[in-house]
Amino acid sequence: MELLYIYLNNYRGVFKEQQFNFSSELRFKYNKASRELRVERNDQYLPQFFQIGNERDPEHGKIVNVTGIIGKNGAGKTTILEYIKENFVDEVERRLDKAIIIMRNEKGRGIIFVHSDLRIEKGNFYNFDFEEPYYYDEYADKMLQLFTSIISDTTVVFYSNIFDARQEFEWDGMRNISTNYLVKQYKSGIKEKDQDFSISETELYRLEEIRKQLHFIYSTRNELQDLPFKLPDHVIVTMRSTRFDIQAVDSKNKRKKDNSNFNYIIRHLVNSHPEQNWTDKVKKHFWVSLLDTFFQELQEMNLELVLDETVLNYAFNEEDSLYKKLTLVLQTMIQGIKNNKYSYDSLWHWFDCIKQLLDFFEVHITKDTVSPVDYSFVIPLNGSENESESPLKKLLDLHAEVARFTPFLDFNWGDLSSGEKAFLSCYARFYALADNQQIASNMHLERNVLILIDEGELYLHPEWQKSFLYNLIRYLPSIYTNRNIQIILTSNSPIIASDLPKANLIFIDKGESGCRVIDGLQETKQTFAANIHTLFADAFFIRTGLIGEFANQVLLSLINTINETPSPELIERRVELESLIGQIGEPILRTKISSMLKNKIQDYVDNTQVNRQLVEMIRKMQIEIEELKRGRGNDFN
Repeated sequence: MELLYIYLNNYRGVFKEQQFNFSSELRFKYNKASRELRVERNDQYLPQFFQIGNERDPEHGKIVNVTGIIGKNGAGKTTILEYIKENFVDEVERRLDKAIIIMRNEKGRGIIFVHSDLRIEKGNFYNFDFEEPYYYDEYADKMLQLFTSIISDTTVVFYSNIFDARQEFEWDGMRNISTNYLVKQYKSGIKEKDQDFSISETELYRLEEIRKQLHFIYSTRNELQDLPFKLPDHVIVTMRSTRFDIQAVDSKNKRKKDNSNFNYIIRHLVNSHPEQNWTDKVKKHFWVSLLDTFFQELQEMNLELVLDETVLNYAFNEEDSLYKKLTLVLQTMIQGIKNNKYSYDSLWHWFDCIKQLLDFFEVHITKDTVSPVDYSFVIPLNGSENESESPLKKLLDLHAEVARFTPFLDFNWGDLSSGEKAFLSCYARFYALADNQQIASNMHLERNVLILIDEGELYLHPEWQKSFLYNLIRYLPSIYTNRNIQIILTSNSPIIASDLPKANLIFIDKGESGCRVIDGLQETKQTFAANIHTLFADAFFIRTGLIGEFANQVLLSLINTINETPSPELIERRVELESLIGQIGEPILRTKISSMLKNKIQDYVDNTQVNRQLVEMIRKMQIEIEELKRGRGNDFN
């Protein structure tokens, strides 16, 4: 289902009688007074305009359309996305505001939903293969069910890297991968599993994001040759503590033994083997964390354990290595699991992965890799040219197999900038929704995907902003196979506007009467492939010139100083003022202000020179007069 048009009568008091065209092929215009809906075809519309790269691949996703919502801060860009999130998901208690919503299904048939207070009594929309409008009230259950059935084949995905503590939700039919939502969601998942509460929401969010980024990097390694930055050489591995309490069952009387919970037994077994050095101590801590996770997973799967006292006695009394004892105890536990839900083969595969993790820690936690100050070790990001042999890839895969419900390892990057992290985070979050990353098939995206992106270019350098949309158009169809993808994104930047034709842009301005949709830029009519500097100069983006306000105020003060300061004082401050003028980057402006200063000083200098010449002439004349007077006096004598 493709979204074509929305008319909002009054949404949150922000948009009043405003209409939004999301289709680049058709342009809709509703007249509330005459109750008429007109449709016009865009003569410059190009089918498959956004199909690039592997569009011939039958499994490759298809970009149906891209719409950019451009506006200043506070103009209401995010508000439009919030309306779509609230009304285009499968939520039981949905309340549709007074609006007109126009969509088109995969067969090309147009569907119009109209609030009964608005009405459509005439128009030419029938000529464009649209059905008779469906009318609804706010709480019209029957019509809401019809609306729900129509959008049921569409998943709404919301992405934003903004963290401003805005309340975010995820309803049925929607996947929320915004920072605001994930920060809360990661923490709530920990609380539900009764894990360690001491970790902060932001720290947990950071660690989970890195884990997603690593999976993204290794799963799409062949497609990452053109990353705009170099990845770190290594990753730091740490462990996350868990807390729970599982009671064991005595194999003889099948009673819970209060003093024999497995958690206590394993910890006691580990502690009974004193470490020889710091490396052994770090290794033991990772083993304990792994075994904690083992018990937590058993609890999540509701499996009953049977305690074999003989094996435990052997583990505590014999002199074998700790690794062999742990392996024997775990193997005995697996054999004794009473299970009616999980197959024997799947449980043994799970146990084999746990055993491989024990081996992994034994091999890779060494004196050369452990940290001297905390319980962590480093592992190379690119440890092998063969992806399957990469130690980090193996660790990620084993961790995913072992800790399906309870992640217990955390990964930290070396040095990455905010922009580099934002780049990875964006791609990793979208990749996490791909079919091959979902545990259950009911988590797969629907046939149609409506992607909402709120200022996705945030944190990116302008050079990366230039390729932001292009990279998305290439990347999303490659991971969302067999999907129809519609993208609606917001931005403050003319860089995004230069990547989209005018028909694919919605410009929003904010005035005294509220937020409103305007008809394109005020001075530049075409946007696609337009010069970014030309777009910046348009009054829609910047009304007060193309320099920063601080610089603007400094220049105004400089000009006032030149105009109002007496010339003698300007001459005294000439070196200071000329130094400031020399720092002005705009050559025409620099030359003009420099001329102002020179002209005023020169006029004063010239006037002073003339005055000096006059004084000198007067002085000479006075001398001559005196000489004449003395000469006449001598003549009389």
